[in-house]
Formats: sequence, structure tokens, C-alpha cells
Amino acid sequence: MKHGSIPHIGTPEFNDDILSSEDGETWTTVNTEKSWAARSEHGMEFLQDKVFLWGGADWGYGHLHDVWVSEGDGVPMHTADANRDFKLSMSELLRLIQFYNIGAFHCDANGEDGYAPGPGDHNCAPHASDYNAQDWGISLSELLRAIQFYNSPGGYTLCQDGEDGYCPVL
Repeated sequence: MKHGSIPHIGTPEFNDDILSSEDGETWTTVNTEKSWAARSEHGMEFLQDKVFLWGGADWGYGHLHDVWVSEGDGVPMHTADANRDFKLSMSELLRLIQFYNIGAFHCDANGEDGYAPGPGDHNCAPHASDYNAQDWGISLSELLRAIQFYNSPGGYTLCQDGEDGYCPVL
């Protein structure tokens, strides 16, 4: 899901819809079964692949004190981030170095991260680190990008402006 201008459905101030967009321009309603009150001025955060929504004001401008957590995947994680903490650890970085040194990787559903070093099956989504001329190999520039996330004190986050769809958090 990319960030962008979310269209208003219903009244402009209060909404209880969940919307998704691949391009930030065209939005689709994802959940039509409402469990929470429509609200404005609420907080929302992505944490460990879940979406957290809390508080806000209701139709009567009363204060809401509830917290909602998504049950499914909320944010696409970087595929190198095996422990799903929005940071690349040394062992996760070493895995990419392994792919770089061997010169290729392939799909492996039983692998620790869904991939295995060397040539083989390509019938899965490509690795997030293989973005610059996606070729089932990790280039030096792609490896340096992962090292940038490893060195970033705040890890990484999704962003449209990132060359690979992610940005370091400083």
C-alpha cells in the first residue's frame, strides 16, 4: 500500500472505512464490515506488520478511548527483514551478502526467508533487495542499499521516494 491522498467517503470529517491503494491515486474499500465507530482526529501507526488505530473524536465530538489492531498483514515488510522488526540485523544482512557472493538466489518456501542461494525456481515474488534491474541476483548497489538500512538507527520504513520503495529512518 502506498501513501497518498485518501478520498473522503461519507462525510469529510468522520470515516470508518479501510482503503487500500497501489498507486496513491485509485483507492479501493478493503473492509465493509465495520466494528469501530467512525472517527476523526485519531492516531494510527504501523508496527511489526500490523496497523494500530486509537482514540479520536466521534460524531458528537466525544472522545474515544479505544484501540484497534489489524489481524492481517498491515505493512509490506522488506523481505530481508526475517524477524519483521523494521530493522536489518547483522544475520539478515549476512543473508544478502550470501546471495551477493553466490551471484544468484531462487524461491524456496522452506527457506528461512522464502529464498535460497544459487539458481533455481523463480515462481515467487522477487526479493525486495533485487530491485535495480530485477534479475534474481543482488548487485553491489543493491547490497549497499541494505547496508544503509542496517546502519540506520531507526531501521527502515515504506516510502514512495525510496529507490526500492523503502527509506532509512534516521
